[in-house]
Amino acid sequence: MDDLTRPTKQLRIAQVTSALLEHLGGAEQYCLALSRWLHDQGHDVTIITAAASPSVIESLSQAGITVRVTRTWRPYPGNSRGPGIVSKLVFHGLDVAQAARTFESITGVADGSFDVVHVHRFQGFGLGIFRSSEHPIVHTVHDHALVDTATTGIRHNEVVSRLPVAQRARTRIVNRVARGLDSIVFPTERIRDRHEALGLDLSAVRSRVLPHGWLLEHPLDPQTDRSPEFTVLYLGKLATAKGVEMLLDAWGEGIPNARLVIGGAGELAAPCVEAAERADITYLGWLDGAAKSAALSAADCLVMPSLLAESFGLVVAEATLAGLPVITNTIAAPHIVTDGVNGLVTAPSAEALRHALISLATDEALGTRLGLGAKDRAAALDFDTHGNRLLHLYEEVVCSMDMGSAPERTMPQLLVVVPTLGTRPDWLKGTLRSVTAQGPAIHLRVVAPSSADLAELCGEHGAELVRCDEPGLSRALNVGLSLNQGGEDRFRYAAWIGDDDLLAPGSSAAAIEALERRPEASAVVGRCRFIDARGDTLYVFRTPPLAAWYSQFGSDFLPQPGSVFRYAVLCTVGGLDETLHRAMDYDLFLRLRRVGPVIRVKREVAAFRLHASSISVSRKLQDSEDDLVRLANASRHEFTGVYNAVRPVTRLIDKALGRLVRARRGGEPPRFEGRPYTSI
Repeated sequence: MDDLTRPTKQLRIAQVTSALLEHLGGAEQYCLALSRWLHDQGHDVTIITAAASPSVIESLSQAGITVRVTRTWRPYPGNSRGPGIVSKLVFHGLDVAQAARTFESITGVADGSFDVVHVHRFQGFGLGIFRSSEHPIVHTVHDHALVDTATTGIRHNEVVSRLPVAQRARTRIVNRVARGLDSIVFPTERIRDRHEALGLDLSAVRSRVLPHGWLLEHPLDPQTDRSPEFTVLYLGKLATAKGVEMLLDAWGEGIPNARLVIGGAGELAAPCVEAAERADITYLGWLDGAAKSAALSAADCLVMPSLLAESFGLVVAEATLAGLPVITNTIAAPHIVTDGVNGLVTAPSAEALRHALISLATDEALGTRLGLGAKDRAAALDFDTHGNRLLHLYEEVVCSMDMGSAPERTMPQLLVVVPTLGTRPDWLKGTLRSVTAQGPAIHLRVVAPSSADLAELCGEHGAELVRCDEPGLSRALNVGLSLNQGGEDRFRYAAWIGDDDLLAPGSSAAAIEALERRPEASAVVGRCRFIDARGDTLYVFRTPPLAAWYSQFGSDFLPQPGSVFRYAVLCTVGGLDETLHRAMDYDLFLRLRRVGPVIRVKREVAAFRLHASSISVSRKLQDSEDDLVRLANASRHEFTGVYNAVRPVTRLIDKALGRLVRARRGGEPPRFEGRPYTSI
């Protein structure tokens, strides 16, 4: 087992899969096993699914795990393949159409209900399940559903290098939505490489290979009565794609001194029942729990003839834990099996499969050697090791939202400018402290008039003091940013924060990480907590999707506090418009989006203090200058006619969005040194 320290923080974890209907597939069994393991480690686990069998819900409830069934309309359940082409088009069309939704809106879960969300199967929920404004989301890849609605990447029993045009178009949509994921987990490098070959863009999302672990639900029984004949066991769904017909063809008229035991259910159950009328074939139906362990205990090998590129193969893991050799083929090729070490890997044909079956059934020495190889491989499937690796991943993505425990990281140099008149020293002291707490790669620059006595305070916080006696906030900020004056050689990123506002702990690192992952982006924004003069929360502002695009036609829903900009892009657009007094950040965002997208991070990045002397407190003056900025932007880019036509409509949208983006109960503020950072 790896020497991994088990995380001590109790997490609220949502495990999401589209259906938990009997009979459970491998991904669903893995989801349940992981949920039970996490619960046993003391974590609060909730399973969210669109459909579940009563027996599954009862079993999980007895284990102390909450099951939340969120109904979504689809022509068939998410764990099946659909009865016809029309129903499939409707099913997958709805998945794509719901890409603009969010995890919260799809599931009805309240903001901040979980520390982390782990999505297993998204089919039936829609691609929007990967998007969240409040929850870090991890997705484990169990098949090829991200790049292929057939989930296989195979056509006519052959692995293809290029999928049809409709699949490629869908993958482009997936790529855009997947940027909202905090991590994608692949069980093998082969599966990851295959996804990239089929068009999945992993450059904009953090991905990693984390091999599955597994455990037997029931212990093997060494006292099981074993047949004197060589027993070949098949476990799984009875479907053409799983190679069941090929297996029956390979078995043919039988194999000397051997018998075939089939455990499973599905569309090919009838041919299996018919084949079992022979003495050398036994059909046991669907097996799980103790019945499955009994079948493994009585077997001499497992056969996995699947014609799908299996991402893991839980039955192979179970056979390996049971010390059984595995016969499979080059298409299925589960990574656990190595030809000649713990199994036989053949060509995907009935003839090649029959040859392997005969070889293993008639060569006792070969069977013994491959069985010992299987026992050696079993150590790599230790579930405690796998579970702890996942927990460390959970804590890593939670750190991007858990302000008080963000890990130290190396950041490119960030310039943070704090403009001030020096008339609010107590609030300014808290502002400077919130900036210096961001980490060592911060260059803090305070811009103040000559009359402000701030040298000592700046010295205490390691801040550079720059004097500016010219009027206007925009002018002070441009002086502090020092654009096109050599700063581009020192700073990769820049930000500013008001002298009465606060940066949330760890926010700068999270914003910079987002920009590092999206090199085409010009700026990043996040959630902003609005507080009063005492530091009490008024509401939390959450940037809606497409806010940067919408800002051309409607209100500015891009909060500036806590935002971070690429320094070189600021130089390109020329900084802030000094003729503006209230909407200079709005104008800047509109100009920046013409250079590169303005993106969001799914976390709180700052607190904005509203009080009587706030520069933005006059709504009427703010709206007037906003209108001028929008109109100037429309004129500059020659769509004034369109703007004037749609503005009456966007005014109505502004009112509705304004209510939606303000969460009155935005949760507790992130903590800094044991207390809410808003009390700094």
